[in-house]
Amino acid sequence: MNNSISLLLQLSKGIFFIDPIQAQAFGPAVAALFSGKGEDIKALLPELYYSGPLKNNLPFYSATQGGSPYESLDQAPRGSVSIVPVKGAIMKQDYCGSPGTKSMLSFLKAADQHSNISGHILEIDSPGGAADAWLDLSEGIKSLNKPVIAWVDGMAASAAFGIASAATEIIAANEMSQIGSIGTYISWRDYKSSDEARGIKTIEVYASRSTEKNLEFREAANGNTEPLLKNLLDPINEIFLTSVERNRFNKKLNTEKAFTGKLFLAKEAKSTGLIDSIGSFDYALSRIQKLTKTK
Repeated sequence: MNNSISLLLQLSKGIFFIDPIQAQAFGPAVAALFSGKGEDIKALLPELYYSGPLKNNLPFYSATQGGSPYESLDQAPRGSVSIVPVKGAIMKQDYCGSPGTKSMLSFLKAADQHSNISGHILEIDSPGGAADAWLDLSEGIKSLNKPVIAWVDGMAASAAFGIASAATEIIAANEMSQIGSIGTYISWRDYKSSDEARGIKTIEVYASRSTEKNLEFREAANGNTEPLLKNLLDPINEIFLTSVERNRFNKKLNTEKAFTGKLFLAKEAKSTGLIDSIGSFDYALSRIQKLTKTK
């Protein structure tokens, strides 16, 4: 499937766990895509594109041979660590040269079963992404037999943190790393007045028994947001919070502070229980080695 079409279909599903400020930055690219100018996306938002290899050709790191990358599990020497980049907007399917969560999980499972691999590092720099993308990957990570380190080199917000929370440990690269934004919101633009001014009238007719079809959104458009909160946002948010709290069990997570949707810098994220430590990529590798020996 064409990358632009694949991305368009995923965007049209609507619900995202993504940091609000970063979501606004995606606006020009999304507008270009929906207007049929998909070729402009890369120029408008290059961070959507991951230039590295995909699926089963994701990079490996050898702790014993100077960090040289290998192109397959069989080529990687014993004691290697699989490196999975979780960067840009998270989607379920592959898009714009970036692996979706299905491909990431497929690779992780294959690497986890290979005798050459001692553990995994999720290299995360993402504001979040599609609501239907992160949960399967998060649950899949917990089913792995080998240790997983989530190394945050930049940002792990919203859905990206949901994925990171399933790791054995979460390490921020430095004090400037941003972690959190654990919450749920929805927004859309109401063009009704603008359309009416241009003589455009939208007509909706529902079947007699379809009394609750789009009810939450119809009510919200009329100023009543309670059904949308009660039937959609709050239940989805509870799934998100429950998953994170379960994943960070015994990590002294301050849920009252962490679950407000705030984005924390690394030190505060650590004191809140969102991450375990702050350290370099080499430190993350050393933790994999330590956890492997312990296990």
